[in-house]
Amino acid sequence: MNRRIEWRRLLLLLPLVCLMAACSAGKPAALGAGSVIQGGDGASAGKPEGGRAATPGIGPGRPDTHNEFEHAGGSTAAASGSTIAEPLCRPESGKDAEASPSVRYVNVNVATLWASPQAPRALDEPSLRFPADVPAWLGPMTVRDKLGLVGKTETEALYGERVVLLEERGDWVRVAVPEQRTPKLAQGYPGWLPKRQLAERSEAAAYAGCPVAVIGKRTATLYADAELRKPALQLSFGTRLPVVAAAAGLTLTVVTPDDGRRYLAASDAIVRKPDAAIAPPSGTELVELGRGFLGLPYLWAGASGFGFDCSGFTYALYRYYGILLPRDAKDQAKAGRAVDRADLQPGDLLFFAYDKGKGAVHHVAMYAGDGLMLHSPKTERSVELIPFDTPEYAAEFAGARRFLP
Repeated sequence: MNRRIEWRRLLLLLPLVCLMAACSAGKPAALGAGSVIQGGDGASAGKPEGGRAATPGIGPGRPDTHNEFEHAGGSTAAASGSTIAEPLCRPESGKDAEASPSVRYVNVNVATLWASPQAPRALDEPSLRFPADVPAWLGPMTVRDKLGLVGKTETEALYGERVVLLEERGDWVRVAVPEQRTPKLAQGYPGWLPKRQLAERSEAAAYAGCPVAVIGKRTATLYADAELRKPALQLSFGTRLPVVAAAAGLTLTVVTPDDGRRYLAASDAIVRKPDAAIAPPSGTELVELGRGFLGLPYLWAGASGFGFDCSGFTYALYRYYGILLPRDAKDQAKAGRAVDRADLQPGDLLFFAYDKGKGAVHHVAMYAGDGLMLHSPKTERSVELIPFDTPEYAAEFAGARRFLP
């Protein structure tokens, strides 16, 4: 091997070596210069030295350029059996996974929240399973089948997400999703789901102070083994799990709600520090993130990498950077700051309403710059990038809002 290349690899590994040396019980260490550990609930985006963070890749063939573990290790292949995972974080003393009478944790990759226990049709059975099988549910659906979801589904919640228990009815429970704000309910966006799709306690609760892996691709595989040979679950974009160890930039060891420790390829996620807010993303970064979903079919009430509705799309893009918007378009239209059409910038949200823009808001898109908008339009179509002045939308434009500084 060329010695110059070998020295370069050693230098690249240095930040990770320093990280491992700095780890201590209950205190996640910093990743050093160019770190991808980012703020948790505050607006955030990784900022490498000397410039703005690159936007992580979505879908096949596009590497996640945020990933410091990949940068340090120089490879995104599965870890070999000889790779040792070094600890990043340990459980906080005094915290455990005891059940709370009102708190539950999503224990399937994507939980669909329904309007009532009677709402699902026979063809919706795969979405009700434990584990849920979203591809088997959506794959055979026709456009007409998907249109039938209108009025039946409310929203979606992701693996590991905390929900608040509101009501039990046989094998079903009504819950609220606290991170999905809505005027419907103070506790969060409400809906029904099968009780079996929730865990009463989560081991991850004891790791609240640890770095968090956030899935940065449409979907990513969670593995049962550190060699990444035994797939366990297909996770959605935006899924967040505590990170307790890393192996040479190749794998992340994460804690799941009810299945102990599992493993991710480091290239599939960014890692954020939960207790530190850093600079927000640029509008261009938001747009580039959204472009990765071009061609993804629309899904009524969708808020995952398996399919979005219009507001689920904008909600998920901002949530990826730790910025929480209201869940529905009509409520997003009342948040943020009003922006004149002449002052639009990439990342601003565009709203459309009935009665030529003067009635109730029914759609939201993201301004992409250069007179274009990015959105998840409707059941018959997929995520697309189109001119802002497309007649069917231009006639209903109702205003724009900005959520970035």
